[in-house]
Amino acid sequence: MENKSSDNRPLDRHLTDDQWIECLLGEQSAEVVGHLSACPACRAELSRFRTATGQLARQTLGYAEALPEPFWQEQRRLIAARVAAGSARKTEGSFSRRLAFGLSAAAVALLAVILLRWSPPSRPSAVAPLSSADDPLLAQVQEALDREVPMALAPAALLTDEIERGIDRSQAR
Repeated sequence: MENKSSDNRPLDRHLTDDQWIECLLGEQSAEVVGHLSACPACRAELSRFRTATGQLARQTLGYAEALPEPFWQEQRRLIAARVAAGSARKTEGSFSRRLAFGLSAAAVALLAVILLRWSPPSRPSAVAPLSSADDPLLAQVQEALDREVPMALAPAALLTDEIERGIDRSQAR
């Protein structure tokens, strides 16, 4: 006789990779919940994974708590310095960017006047006309593209850099 789960599915087929991902994210479908309730092997595997991730979290927290206070003070100082450098860099380049953008806009306007004056009337274009209301958005997009690290990840990048420097220092000793 074949061993079957409560939903009449053979228990010799365990969860797929996608179903494991559902499980680990806590977004289990009824099918996954049903299989876990009937399959001791999959329940044990899920329990082992949760135990391992819990241990990893505790060890990571323990490592971070064991770091001396000067390390964290240095982290705060480096983050503040990078933030200050980023805002200073933003103000330094803003005039030249505005000048370049203004000159480009003037050149486009001059070209448009020349083309409109000497070209025969044409049928209306399907493209919407350029609007100066789009300029701030385009400037923000350009600024985001110019960043080496996305703004949301900047603190993590600072921490990663500092940890790498600490590892390099400890290996040099």
